[in-house]
Amino acid sequence: MSQRKKSGKQHDLQSKPQPENRQWQPKPRLNLKYPIIVVIILLLSTTVLFLLLKGEGRDKSVRRAIDESLRQNRFAEAEAGYLKLAEMKSVRLSPDDRLDWARTALRADHPSVAAKLLQEWTEKSPDKPDGWVILLDLLRVLGQSDRIIEAFDQIHLNEIARRSPEVLMTVTLGLLTDLEPQQIRQRLKRWAAAEPDSPISQAALLQRYNENPLPDDPSRDERLQLAISLVGRFPEHIDCRAVLVETMLTTGLYEEAGKYLNQWPDHGRQSISYHRLYGRYLQDGLQDQQNAIDSFQIVLQKAPYDWKTRYRLARAFRATGDIGRSQAESARMLEIREILEPARLEPIIRNTFPKGKSPEPVKLIEILEKIGLKQFSDGWKTWLKDQSQFQLRKT
Repeated sequence: MSQRKKSGKQHDLQSKPQPENRQWQPKPRLNLKYPIIVVIILLLSTTVLFLLLKGEGRDKSVRRAIDESLRQNRFAEAEAGYLKLAEMKSVRLSPDDRLDWARTALRADHPSVAAKLLQEWTEKSPDKPDGWVILLDLLRVLGQSDRIIEAFDQIHLNEIARRSPEVLMTVTLGLLTDLEPQQIRQRLKRWAAAEPDSPISQAALLQRYNENPLPDDPSRDERLQLAISLVGRFPEHIDCRAVLVETMLTTGLYEEAGKYLNQWPDHGRQSISYHRLYGRYLQDGLQDQQNAIDSFQIVLQKAPYDWKTRYRLARAFRATGDIGRSQAESARMLEIREILEPARLEPIIRNTFPKGKSPEPVKLIEILEKIGLKQFSDGWKTWLKDQSQFQLRKT
């Protein structure tokens, strides 16, 4: 019996699980890597959000200051506000911001700032009639009718802009009419004084002197010295070169004018003004009538209403012995000149754009077609068609 108990006890000891003989291992530590990353991300997100909200608050504060400056006609302060907005990293100026800035710059007598902003606007989002009206008005003040024609080529690609009566009206007035000579001189002088480091107003003023000299304007020799000085300060500016060459051709300095024309930048050799000046140099300076004819014809392809260039073309045809074409061009020149006579044109313009009423361009369309500006007459025809369809829908 005792033997049986003893063997049972041994059996129990053998059946009871024995502890394993394991080496000591340290307890696993808490891995803080991922919580720390999460905390860092949260801190960065909070910081970025704070900076964005702070920037947005500064943005609104600057915009309120701009509005207040405009209400009080402090245009220079408002313009400085737009510059501050542009320098803020949290702000991305919209196309409308650029247009408002351009308007403000013009009211602050800074046309070069406005011109740069408008150029950027036309390159990025030229889809609003308001922007084109501002640009066309500026070109009109600067006396750049050639660029108004070139701008309309770009406008024509935009459905909304080319159907706008405001755009069509501004183009029409810019091509067919001029501003009061004394008032425009005063404005250009004011602009030139406000922007001494920009040549556009000074060049435009000299061009006014050349095209329509008034008794109080500088003499021809004085204009020449002013133009030479302007090109000396701004040698790469095409407007300065153009007014200098114009002055040289007017004073008979053909050889000097030829030097500047031969050094003309390549990007400006397709412009209307370049071909007009080059044609005059060929005709009067080199007596090269045949090549002058080619240049004049390029001008008239784009600006068929330019009766002065048509007169020069008639002269060139006569000099080459082509009397028939010379007579035809002379007759056409006289017809266009008579149509554009201010005394005859003024009442038509006034009746076309009655104050406070919708335009009535039927007579104007006839005039535009007679002087060869078909793209503009087509624009007004499209507008009239739109108006007729609108009236039909209303009824």
